[in-house]
Amino acid sequence: MNPNHDLEPAGAATPADDGRSVSARAHRGVAWAVVITGLAFPLPFLRNYLLTRIDSSSHLLGQYNLVLRFQQAVQTFFYPGGSNIFPTFYPKLKTSEERSGLIRAFLRYVLSGAALAVLVLLLFPGLLETALDATTDSGLRIVYLLLIPFALLSALATSAVIGHMSFVWASIVQRTQLILITLSAAFTWWAASGWMRDHPLLWFGVIATVAAIITTAVSAAVLVKTFNPKARPAIPAGCARFSVLTWLDTVFTFAYVAIDQYIINHLFGTAQLGVYAALYDIARIIPLTMQQFGHYLLATLAALIGQDAGTAVTRGYRSVARYSASVFAVLSIVILFFSKPLAALFGDNCAASHQYLLWLAVAMNIDSLTTVNNRALMAYERMGHVVLSKLFQTIVQLVLTLIFVERWGISGIIFAKAAGHGASSVVQAMAVARLPTTERLTLPTIYLVCQAIVLVSGIAAHLLVEGDWTRGLTGAMVAGGALWLGGRFTLGEIRGLIPRPRHERDTG
Repeated sequence: MNPNHDLEPAGAATPADDGRSVSARAHRGVAWAVVITGLAFPLPFLRNYLLTRIDSSSHLLGQYNLVLRFQQAVQTFFYPGGSNIFPTFYPKLKTSEERSGLIRAFLRYVLSGAALAVLVLLLFPGLLETALDATTDSGLRIVYLLLIPFALLSALATSAVIGHMSFVWASIVQRTQLILITLSAAFTWWAASGWMRDHPLLWFGVIATVAAIITTAVSAAVLVKTFNPKARPAIPAGCARFSVLTWLDTVFTFAYVAIDQYIINHLFGTAQLGVYAALYDIARIIPLTMQQFGHYLLATLAALIGQDAGTAVTRGYRSVARYSASVFAVLSIVILFFSKPLAALFGDNCAASHQYLLWLAVAMNIDSLTTVNNRALMAYERMGHVVLSKLFQTIVQLVLTLIFVERWGISGIIFAKAAGHGASSVVQAMAVARLPTTERLTLPTIYLVCQAIVLVSGIAAHLLVEGDWTRGLTGAMVAGGALWLGGRFTLGEIRGLIPRPRHERDTG
């Protein structure tokens, strides 16, 4: 397969193109994106491993996590509309003029947002110190102020590349910062660099800025052949309202992702935040598996809807929902029964807190249909329902966190997080069932089966395993068998997931 297949503009299709051709083009791009994702899969854990080796107290890892939250806050509050705008509207536009006009319009908005963000931090310098939990000197402040415009431009550029359905390039540029920070951490550990150890926030800020510049440049190179710089800036009908709702969606997403981490940093210290961040990154394997392809799914659904391929939308949703729930459950089971050995990779502090990882995995599994449901709602431009689900999740998580944290500490925070995921999932399922599809998209039975198996497995792992490899392997095999039987899977169905050359697919 040629990775450049997915560089074909979404609007280049002829009127004879149908839902099958769009799906085929998306399949080629996603197949290569799967390969890239697989190659990059170990990097977050290698990064965390190196950071905990540089500083065994996990304080350095906690600081890096605060830098990531700073970047996320900038992109949340100052990127108009959020990163889902382009995957939703770009594939539906018919001409290069319209697509270029959309890019030019949002380029103006993003630059305005960057100027506003810089102004806010200049007027209120204490915000930056609070966000990084450190006193910032003039050099450090300059680095993070410089990061802001490039972080926003890189978010815009990556989003446009996804809307362009260039899934291969998108999957590469999205990992630029991860690759650079991992390489620099490896050098710091190997060379015992005193400067990097003594100036971690400056180190992280420079790496983040360089990564954002590279991401922007590569994305611009991908889009330049189809971009008309003379196109009139314009946004499609309905995009303004959608942008407001997606912005609210990103705000609520940031809230429920950051609530627990800021509270842990405030109440228990940056080192404890580092431990929690390392365990949380392991648990995040579960949702990230589907989130990596969420934007690609959104762009594909939007293209199918644009061609009125209603049956293809229904069939595609049900297939992806089934696999999503199953993949979530499989990954959760592995993490549940081997939580202590996995946590021990990042030091004794993480190993001692491995029960946090166990219950984080149970909480993450509740979200097994979130990516699919959110993208389906976005493709039909039902952002109001997406925002409502995030609002419920944020409220439930915040209220229960404040109630539970004093009594149960970090465990209480995790239970509150799980309850928030549950509230959001219920709202999403109800909204998807009301979409104008050819058949009603009801909650698949496999979702309930997977939830029951993972919850029972979590209880068993908590009570019986405690790092024992024999018990862990036995529990994982029993849970896997229950999932196979309960999900009614077949070998043919599993083989169908393996990407094959086009001529093999065509001949069956």
